[in-house]
Amino acid sequence: MAKLLSRTIFMEMISARLDGLASLVKTNNSLGSNSGSRDIEDFFGIVLNHILLTDLQNLNEDEVANRKAIDLGDKSRKIAFQVTAKKDGRKINETLCKLTSDDIRDYPDFRILVVGRKQTKYSLDQAQCKRTGFTVSKIWDIRKVISRCRRLKAPQLEALLTDIDAEYKKIELVAGNMVNPSAALLSSIEPIPEIHLGELQAFVDFFERTYGRPRQTAVDAFKDMVEKLQELPRDTRECLGTIFERREKKRIDDGSAAEYTEIDHRKLARLLTRDIDADLAMLRASGFIERRDSWARPEDFRWRAHLADPLFNRAVLDYLNANKVDVRRAFTSIDFRSF
Repeated sequence: MAKLLSRTIFMEMISARLDGLASLVKTNNSLGSNSGSRDIEDFFGIVLNHILLTDLQNLNEDEVANRKAIDLGDKSRKIAFQVTAKKDGRKINETLCKLTSDDIRDYPDFRILVVGRKQTKYSLDQAQCKRTGFTVSKIWDIRKVISRCRRLKAPQLEALLTDIDAEYKKIELVAGNMVNPSAALLSSIEPIPEIHLGELQAFVDFFERTYGRPRQTAVDAFKDMVEKLQELPRDTRECLGTIFERREKKRIDDGSAAEYTEIDHRKLARLLTRDIDADLAMLRASGFIERRDSWARPEDFRWRAHLADPLFNRAVLDYLNANKVDVRRAFTSIDFRSF
């Protein structure tokens, strides 16, 4: 059980870091900046070496080689990757056109790693695919990398996590040049409305009456939660509110009858109808959600939300079940007057 627990913790931390980096790259790319791209390539070179047992080197450091389409390569294993934030088919086809005969000879197993989530379908240049031996299955993304990480044993995951954290420190050194928070994120964060005890009167009464705990306990928990919400963009808060609004009422497949604040990932993506990878990464980094995997079907996973300590989380669920509250609006606008 201890080994299983430690493996789960390592995997959770690795997933959070990979998702977080993908979010950073996405924001950086949206601002038209290419700063820190070499560090990103090195980062994923280390991750891929762990999961594929390769010795991928950054070929951009070799000016003589001049591999325009390849970022990482292991010549002895004849495998190479391009690391890119662009996921569209046009980018893939342009990359294939850039592969030279020497590239194809030296690295017949060429793959493309999308730092983010790849498209569900691609229309590839069949002539280039035949020339290079490339197929759609060779387009990887963060989900594919995380899936391959799950094959590793606990000691291997621990070693990977150690290397990931070391590389993160290097990336943090150039983060200020990669993203300008005032231009990229702060513009999407609203002023936070003040939360007064009077506005939470109904919930505080419910908390004291139901659980027999001091009223101030509920007030303090709300204030702590609001401070964390204040650091998140509006869309990210809406994502959290949606998890609570459309949460599953009961879960029995884990052997218990406990109610969780939990939702299927694909259902959440359908409800919000937009790319939510960055939102999920920020919610995980803030401690609001955790990923719950299915051992039987790795592609089926859920998100479970946590507001604070278990008692406060339980109280919010009970209150939502007993009262009609627009919980999505409450989290999105940080307006808990309906409580």
